[in-house]
Amino acid sequence: MIKLTFSMIVLIGFFAACRSNNMIACISTDKDTAMVGDTIIFNDCSGYDGDTEAATLWFGDGNKTIILNREPIKHVYSSPGKYEALISIGGPEQGSRFSDTIVIN
Repeated sequence: MIKLTFSMIVLIGFFAACRSNNMIACISTDKDTAMVGDTIIFNDCSGYDGDTEAATLWFGDGNKTIILNREPIKHVYSSPGKYEALISIGGPEQGSRFSDTIVIN
């Protein structure tokens, strides 16, 4: 009976660990300030603990893209301004979001 109880506890702990969705969204850029027409490289530095392999990145200028497998993304802003780039990983209930400001002169 003790062996069966221990096995059930281990099995329950295993399934609970597999369903863990610890996600911390993070985006970094190669420049915080740039000129109109400059290429900015966005890197997904998010922490994934689960099976999420894609993130959505909004550039703050009306454009967005999907990042697959943390591939770097290049973007060019066509107008001067202050833009808030936002990355979202996971879903609305268990996901995470992070934003960074980029100034284009």
